[in-house]
Amino acid sequence: MIVLSPFFLFQGQVMQAPLPLVGLTVIALPAGLIAGATLATRLTARIGPRPVTVTGAVLTALGLALLLPISPTWPAAEVALRLAVVGAGMGLSAAPAHSMIMTGAAPGRPAAHLQFARNLGYVLGATLAATLWAAEGFARAGVATALLPALAAAAVAALSLIPYRSMTTRRPSLQRPGAPWTPTRSRV
Repeated sequence: MIVLSPFFLFQGQVMQAPLPLVGLTVIALPAGLIAGATLATRLTARIGPRPVTVTGAVLTALGLALLLPISPTWPAAEVALRLAVVGAGMGLSAAPAHSMIMTGAAPGRPAAHLQFARNLGYVLGATLAATLWAAEGFARAGVATALLPALAAAAVAALSLIPYRSMTTRRPSLQRPGAPWTPTRSRV
């Protein structure tokens, strides 16, 4: 989304607007990302990383689903709002997901695996979306096709996190009332 949204909106003629307006519209995605990341920090300290990550993944999937029927008749504000929802979901889920990875894996490995997965996601995600869009002849209809893998990835991430039982759980009985969430080893 971050890499291809300007191309989808302008080159795909999804927005019948001048380039500066498209640029201002796309700013909604990183603005949402910043807002989501700021909120994620507070929520993670309060309720733990898993529910925040799930909420972020669901919000990302919702934003992408709202973008699928994108139309050139939509005003810039409507496109910006939907991009902001995607960005907020991405920002909300990123840091807590990293927290879960870093606290739940073997020492020395999680950072390398996390960075590899992020880079792979950026490269393969943008490549797959651009390939699907190109298969549609870079037409307006191809934008929705190109967004489907991102929507599927966000939905799979949300669904895979919901039933998962972590090695780290929140055990309020072991913590002071009002203390921030800290991971503890589960005996389950």
